[in-house]
Amino acid sequence: MLLLIPKMILPMTVFALMKYFFGITAGVISIAVLGLVGFLLREKIFDIIVKHYKVEKYSTLEAFKNKD
Repeated sequence: MLLLIPKMILPMTVFALMKYFFGITAGVISIAVLGLVGFLLREKIFDIIVKHYKVEKYSTLEAFKNKD
């Protein structure tokens, strides 16, 4: 549940700002553009997440080994 909150805040903020300044059509288009950009960059984003996970995994394992 808590992981979904940051994912919801950015689109809601973008939509609210675009709707406030330019109207509802601009708000909907901005969300569509954000979704398209996210879809196009998903492989690159997953690569970054996997790389970060591997670094953290090995550092966590090393910390447990050195616990004694």
